[in-house]
Amino acid sequence: MSTNASMSALPDDLLRVIGRIAAASAVLEGTLRTTLAAIANLDDGLIILEGQSIDWLIQNSIAAIDDFPSNHRLSSPGHSLRDLLKSAEHLKNDRNIVVHGEWRTRCTFSNASDPQGCKPRSPQTLLSDRTFHVLRSRYRRNTEESCWSLDELHTLAESIRALELELRKICRDDLHSAYVTKWNCPLPVWEEEV
Repeated sequence: MSTNASMSALPDDLLRVIGRIAAASAVLEGTLRTTLAAIANLDDGLIILEGQSIDWLIQNSIAAIDDFPSNHRLSSPGHSLRDLLKSAEHLKNDRNIVVHGEWRTRCTFSNASDPQGCKPRSPQTLLSDRTFHVLRSRYRRNTEESCWSLDELHTLAESIRALELELRKICRDDLHSAYVTKWNCPLPVWEEEV
């Protein structure tokens, strides 16, 4: 947010779900580190994974699948590890809009010729009575604005959480590495929302 006044105008339920998305993605990053360590069988030298971006972790995990195929089985029920990593990439893009965007209660770019002014997240967005607008500044691109419903934000938080749990299960059940055995990939504890 650019000012405290603009943030104070945002409802608490919007701020809470943005926080859920940020927290879920932080847990996902840790699980991606574990996943890459397990795929590449990195029992030593784990320091190279610390502080790496989620992009780096996803891309190198995908590359490691090809380089270290004997270290793991590549699927869980209904999903390949590669598919899950591709899903993580998609969710990461949505997460970046939500976490790095500037949220508003009204559309900034609306005008008479384009009353919507920004792109709805999906066709269902405008069916909701609880929508919010986010401005996202991107390097060497114009600012983009999109509209999200509160339900879509909750769905994103749950999708990140579900993907993280699926990756964690693969780490525990399928990826056999001393690293995973040593750290035991404990399941996260999620507090229920009030």
